[in-house]
Amino acid sequence: MKRNLRGAFASVMILALSTLSCVGTPDPRMAPTALPGGSVYAQSDPLPLAPELTKKVLPNGLTYYVRRNGNPGGRAVMFLIVNSGSTNERGDQAGYAHFVEHMAFNGTTSFPENELVNYLRSIGMDFGAEINAHTTREETLYTLQMPLNDPSFFDTGLKVLREWATEVSFDPVEVEKEKGVIIEEQRLGLGPDETARVREIQGLLAGEGLKAFYREHYRPDRMAVIVVGDIDVRSVSEKIEREFSFASVDGTVAARPSFPVQPTTDLGFVASFDGNFERAIITYRKIVPYIPETAIGDYSTLLKLRVAAEAIRLRLSDISRSGHALWRDAYFDDDYFYGRTRLYSFTLTASDGRELEAFGGLASEVERLRRFGFTDSEFRRTVDLYRRWLGTLDVEDDDLKSFSFAEEYVRNFMYGEPVPGVVNERVYIKDTLDALTLDALNEAGRTILAEDEGFVAVRAKAGGGSGLLTETAFEAVLRAARTAVLSPVENAGDEGGLFDSLPEPGTVVSQEKLPNNVVKLALSNGATVLLKQTSYDKDAIGFMAWSPGGYSALPVEDQTAASFAPSLMSAAGLGTMSATRVDELTASLNAGLQWSIGEKGEILVGKTTTKDFESFLRLVYLTSAEPGRDSRAFYAARDHLAEQIGPYVRDPGYRFEAAWSSNLFDGNPRASSLDVAAVKGMDFERTRDMVISALADASGFTYVIVGDFDLETARDFVARHLGAIPSGSKGEPRWVEPLKTREGGGRVDFPLSQQKRASVRMVWSAPAVWSWRREATLGLMAPALNNRLLDALREDLGGTYVVSTKASFSRFPVEQYSLIVQFDTDPQRVDEMIAQVRSEVATLAAGTFNPVYVSQIRTAAQRDYDGGTRTNDFWVKNLGNALANGLDLEVLGRAKETLGFADTKVFKALATELLGEDRLFVYTMMPE
Repeated sequence: MKRNLRGAFASVMILALSTLSCVGTPDPRMAPTALPGGSVYAQSDPLPLAPELTKKVLPNGLTYYVRRNGNPGGRAVMFLIVNSGSTNERGDQAGYAHFVEHMAFNGTTSFPENELVNYLRSIGMDFGAEINAHTTREETLYTLQMPLNDPSFFDTGLKVLREWATEVSFDPVEVEKEKGVIIEEQRLGLGPDETARVREIQGLLAGEGLKAFYREHYRPDRMAVIVVGDIDVRSVSEKIEREFSFASVDGTVAARPSFPVQPTTDLGFVASFDGNFERAIITYRKIVPYIPETAIGDYSTLLKLRVAAEAIRLRLSDISRSGHALWRDAYFDDDYFYGRTRLYSFTLTASDGRELEAFGGLASEVERLRRFGFTDSEFRRTVDLYRRWLGTLDVEDDDLKSFSFAEEYVRNFMYGEPVPGVVNERVYIKDTLDALTLDALNEAGRTILAEDEGFVAVRAKAGGGSGLLTETAFEAVLRAARTAVLSPVENAGDEGGLFDSLPEPGTVVSQEKLPNNVVKLALSNGATVLLKQTSYDKDAIGFMAWSPGGYSALPVEDQTAASFAPSLMSAAGLGTMSATRVDELTASLNAGLQWSIGEKGEILVGKTTTKDFESFLRLVYLTSAEPGRDSRAFYAARDHLAEQIGPYVRDPGYRFEAAWSSNLFDGNPRASSLDVAAVKGMDFERTRDMVISALADASGFTYVIVGDFDLETARDFVARHLGAIPSGSKGEPRWVEPLKTREGGGRVDFPLSQQKRASVRMVWSAPAVWSWRREATLGLMAPALNNRLLDALREDLGGTYVVSTKASFSRFPVEQYSLIVQFDTDPQRVDEMIAQVRSEVATLAAGTFNPVYVSQIRTAAQRDYDGGTRTNDFWVKNLGNALANGLDLEVLGRAKETLGFADTKVFKALATELLGEDRLFVYTMMPE
């Protein structure tokens, strides 16, 4: 389990993609403030539309949005958003909205049957990542990320959006085939008694009914077309107007439907009890009115509420980490709810029998926040998080992704969320943060946590029959919290700074220029550093560090501690600082760092900016040489982890994964299932010593730094911080009982499923001579096979919702490979599906594998090469792989040569050796 040392970093990145809406009142007393260019604004001024955005409503009611953005270059993000979802279904139309979405990929006027997916794959697009759709209660969204290296690709993408909007075929044969896919999709998330009901509902679906639903709800006045990318705005706007100026079925323009939900005032309650539930989950939610933002002051008020929401999340996180929480986990979220209301939501997990106690802990904390507000530390951390986010809004350098802008325009269309433009928003945000006080943040928090009641939903093993978990009981808990004697949270004492007590720095012993503009440094502590300056991404720096060894070089009994050390040691802080203090000091830093003790090595990976480069390297030093000393927090995190693992290891899906892995590796204890007792037995000092032994071993590490930095400055920082890490003395790793595939192949069925669902794993695996060429070939063969299996198992047979084909080929600690095909299906169709996979895999070795799928992967690989080689991520990843496998650093040459391995003859040669029946292990999870 990996944990980002900057605990709230992920939430800030999410916030960067979300501009929410809530009630706001402009303050006319606030003085006008300067915008870019010297103009001024007042809080009462209306929010503008982003100057870089073209937005227009056509006479037929369709809205379109067009914006140029160069990240990523040579791409256009293209959306069709339809204001229609499951809420629009009548009682006899259950599932229609979702089914229509599926049918859009199964035949339109220009692309019958599965030809659309085939075409998009043929130009290198990845189904799922670059071709996708989803249906919610309010919307259906279709997304394409089109390459632009051929102008015809964009025009075809626009045609696809148009045909999704008006020309889905609903071929009866395709409808019947897709019913099986829908059933299998639903099977993935249903309980043991629900699959039959889904089959019954889907049996009622007919092509004519779907067509009627489609004609009724896919109207231009309920649609928006969104295009963001490396485009010419005027040209694209003209094309959209030509393509989408069609009339609705009835020739009218109608108002979009709305489904108003009344805000909550009295407590509502719902409960579900089942002895099969693994954990109790309690949600406490409140629906509040939504008023559209029209003035700049509304935007400022919303931002204060967003900051307060993040501060609430910090409070819950700190309590959970302290070990004193009455709950297992607690989360807070806010979101749109049917467009015209907002939903504030607390979610708790609780131990069985302690549901009311956990809810009481939450109710008390909410009341504490109402009375006393946030601490200075929470205020500073949250504001610093937003300042850090503000620093990422660098639209001038194309730092913001086109997909993010497109998602923002979806929210504008669906909910009226304002789009004033990044340049303006940066000013509004900075001015609001500069003026924000702790008192103002407390006021915003009290607005969110107002005393009007919400509703409680309980999911637990038991409680209803005993009369314990009732509406009356939860009402009593809330009343008790309102009158309880509470004390404010105390600010933690100052625990020093990030750069306190710096160690003696190291020195650069030698410097060597290598190919591909890589500079190699040797440090006085024996560390090797590879520096590559780039200008691909202004101010961005990527980092990784690698040392051979990992848990395969440790005693088997230490593997559990090695696996969970990153998560648990992060709770212990860094140096003399607690984890909370580290969060305080790093909240304003763009310095994300993760580390792990893996199967064959220790690795650290991270990203930072030019400005925060030295602070990032200081964090690398502290993580490696001075892990934290807060044993109390470590043990609290350990016990919490053990509680989480208990239900996890009882889950049938996990039991199946553990069972087949143990069989494949011939009972090797390293493949055994997680042991709660082993986790609870983890000792702080022993774990800390293990981490120091693994990471404070500079002479065994190579550190890779790629990005926008000054070489001389980097030399100084590297010597000062990486050079200060102790040399260590591990030496070459000696492998201890490494995982090795057993011989013989065969099939094993595990009767573990509690649902009418079968899971299948088909594993081709054996020891084999490794080379980077063979690894690369297998890595291309897997997605080509996966595309074919998707078509065969899903589209042709309707036997599964998704197929996953993954390959690995390792050099250390054992030279061996694996190709794993996995899918879920109806238990009665298991043998049929397995036989089909066998048949498709056999064509690889026979040389009769359909070349269309090889061509698709070759095109995708070429596109990845063309766009990927000029990114920091490419160089960090490939230099790291070279180090891990003992290769030279000619990564660009290897990447280019790899393109030629997507070839039927190359596939045949490798498949003949690796994919024989004697190397096939088949594992199934069948119903009990």
